Amino acid sequence: MNRVFEETIKNQLKSNRIILLSGPYGVGKVSFASKCLNDLDFRFETIDFRNEKIRKKFNKLSKEELTWYFNQQPFFVLGDAQLFDSLQLLLDEILAEKIKTSVVLCCAFEPPIVSELKEALKWGGLEFHFPELTYYELTQQFGMVNEEQRLEQRLVFGSYPQVANLPENSSELLTEITNQILNSTKLGVEDRVNKKESMIRILQTAAHLFGQPVSYNQIAERANVDNETAERYLKLFQKANLIFLIPSFHTEQKYELKKTHLIYFCDNGIRNGIIQNFNPLPMRMDEELLWKNWLVSERIKWNKINGKEVQYYFWRSHTRQQLDFLEFQQGSKNAYKFSLEKKKMLKESPLFKTYYPDVIFKTVNRSTYLTFLTRK
Repeated sequence: MNRVFEETIKNQLKSNRIILLSGPYGVGKVSFASKCLNDLDFRFETIDFRNEKIRKKFNKLSKEELTWYFNQQPFFVLGDAQLFDSLQLLLDEILAEKIKTSVVLCCAFEPPIVSELKEALKWGGLEFHFPELTYYELTQQFGMVNEEQRLEQRLVFGSYPQVANLPENSSELLTEITNQILNSTKLGVEDRVNKKESMIRILQTAAHLFGQPVSYNQIAERANVDNETAERYLKLFQKANLIFLIPSFHTEQKYELKKTHLIYFCDNGIRNGIIQNFNPLPMRMDEELLWKNWLVSERIKWNKINGKEVQYYFWRSHTRQQLDFLEFQQGSKNAYKFSLEKKKMLKESPLFKTYYPDVIFKTVNRSTYLTFLTRK
């Protein structure tokens, strides 16, 4: 399936030495990079750093051996490049022209490179967020009418490429992907998973409490870990493109909820895989939360692939007034309420309107979600 940024990346490959593709585990970053290079008729080699034997071999290379090896091909695609201990050294040698190759870094976690280089890649248009398939891409492939008919299935199975066609074994495919994520002992070079059982409990707890205002303390208590461990792993999951941590918005006004987050998963299918619940929507009690998760994840994906710098929040009061999603960016502030029902009337919080009259209130339901998902 063509990705929305494919032509842009191909053009960048023609004239740049370093390209960074960052996104969730298992969404096809290496396959996509290989396709782009094949289409351009460029010779390349792929190295999978998730493979322990390969990783150990390359981590033992001396500087001289590293330089020699990476001068043997014009292009290299590095899978899970965040696990390569000598990644910064490799990039330094490329930038110093001692290594003549070009590299595509495929990362499921933040790569261990200096912040100056990361910023240079970002502002040079060489860092690309590579998410699960977006609603826009799915409609381009299958048609808008077809995707509307599949919407309830998307809320259950998500948008991983492996389930794009919603095959009969979608639940098995997602279970396999989820197990690979849960069984991983590494997220990044500097952030090893040293409490695997705790990690799994925290992620499962997050999956059960998604879309609800929670504190790190509540997660810790449910997962039977300390607060520091809960916070550390939740932030690691966010860096690993598994979840979004949406903070509560407040300006110390009376009755505002503070020090809590909403946890959303980057993909509905992965969330449902973690709790092993692939029941159809009419048989579920969490359909409204799945709807909200899908809307938020799709909107954030859309903003990221379009290079938008956006701040996200939710808002609650102790008097039970709420707004599901706040989106602040330069020149605009919008607040949203979500409903899966087409005709349900949603009202703006009078308290929020009093406190923040400059924020535009909007509603999103089954009739209006397209504009929300694709608005630039």
